[in-house]
Amino acid sequence: MSAGGENRLDTIKLNYSGYYAENERNTDRSLQYVVRNTGFQNAYDRSDTLRPKYTNLNGKSAFDTTTITRGDLTINPSEYAEEVVSAKVDVEKPYRGNALSGKLKVGLKTNRSTREQDSSSSVYVTGTAASGFPYADLMRRSNRTVAGIPMSLETDIPKLEALFRSRPELFVLQAPAAFQNSVFSDFQSRETTHSAYVMGAVTMGRTTLTPGLRMERNTFESTTNQFIPALGARAARVEAVNRERSYTSWLPSAHLRHELGRNLILRGSYNRSYSRPDLDDLLRGRLVNIDSDTITDGNPDLQTTTSDNFDAQVEFYTANRGLYSVGAFYKTMNGFYYDRAFTEVIDENGVPTTYRGTRPENALGAVNYGLELIARQKLVFLPKPFDGFRVDLSATFTESDGKYPGRLTEKLPTYGFSDFMFNAALEYAIGRFRAEISYRYRSDFLEGLDFDFTFDDIFAANERVDFVASYQVTDRMKLFLNMTNLTDRPQVSYQGFAYNPEDYTMHGMRATTGVTYRF
Repeated sequence: MSAGGENRLDTIKLNYSGYYAENERNTDRSLQYVVRNTGFQNAYDRSDTLRPKYTNLNGKSAFDTTTITRGDLTINPSEYAEEVVSAKVDVEKPYRGNALSGKLKVGLKTNRSTREQDSSSSVYVTGTAASGFPYADLMRRSNRTVAGIPMSLETDIPKLEALFRSRPELFVLQAPAAFQNSVFSDFQSRETTHSAYVMGAVTMGRTTLTPGLRMERNTFESTTNQFIPALGARAARVEAVNRERSYTSWLPSAHLRHELGRNLILRGSYNRSYSRPDLDDLLRGRLVNIDSDTITDGNPDLQTTTSDNFDAQVEFYTANRGLYSVGAFYKTMNGFYYDRAFTEVIDENGVPTTYRGTRPENALGAVNYGLELIARQKLVFLPKPFDGFRVDLSATFTESDGKYPGRLTEKLPTYGFSDFMFNAALEYAIGRFRAEISYRYRSDFLEGLDFDFTFDDIFAANERVDFVASYQVTDRMKLFLNMTNLTDRPQVSYQGFAYNPEDYTMHGMRATTGVTYRF
């Protein structure tokens, strides 16, 4: 629910609004079933690293269910609730003079959100096919492939659920795993943000200066869980992790616009921005997996990221509806986020065992700078009907230097920063019809940090071609067609070297068509 209004008193304008929302999610039918069928002897041909080919050496059929040794059923019911309340008020006062004009604007805003999640995961194990478990009734032959590799068998979920209800004795509850998983995703949180700002605009001839200052006061409270596995005589237990923190951020800004000449604009700006950690990283518990010797950890102590941003840009507008610009940016960041890899030795019944884990952390800082080129031109000089074309081109060249604890001697980029990005689009509009085909390219970027570069996770360079079209049938009704990834490009990530792929995700081409009607 939202409501607001506007009042005017002479030249003073008052805006105010309020907002309330509730969001509840109940997932009572979420499950996963994995079966283990061992004994295959395969040879792999990795000459094409992205599409390996395999050959079975011992003639065992992938559709043979009589040799299945085990099944693992995980049922994940969960309940999630969120409540958000916010309100804001703005006051704006313009002023005009012979040599000076502008406006002054001040505002207040408050926002409060509470979140709670309760999950109760149950884990069951089913026996071997030789002991009589009816895998042949539950598993069906699949003709689907992934990257050319047959999936062989897949579970008939309705039959599995029916068997679970009719013969529950065939499913053996794994109490320790259920206990661990039932608390790993549980959390409670409350966040309150109060903010105030003042902004002015001053125009003197061909120059406009817009300074501003924003203050935000944030308070965050959370309760998550840490699972301590059973080792030796020690029983498994759960420890609540309670955190509360508050901080105040001051965010100044100043923006300059100056007309250098006819249709030639100079823009310059400085602003300080900040971002809060991802809630999943703050609220995720600590999970110790004694089967795989791994640890998955959240971090309720993550701090905010701040960035001081400097931008300068020159824009030239042509008489025939074109825009050409050159811009430069320089950013200094403090405390951006990354996933730190670590090892931890845990005593398992008197045997020290090394666990590998990941935990979100604040990096030490980064410097990012670059150049952006933009060209947009309406081809109005062409004869009809070709004067409806428009060309958009942009390219960004960047340099990034991130500082990570334990890797300070290496030159590493900031998470998610690409050295080069390029966009091109050709648009055609005539009457009620509009169509656009676009091309986007992004060079590779860092997405995961390990102990050294041979295990770092890199998203490979990615390119995509999209197409959109629409026809405005009436003022209220429009037909549309959206097509993405026309060239069927995959997304690939690799570890350390491009010839060592880790993930190969095939999105495929997707088309959406329909009609919109505005009442």
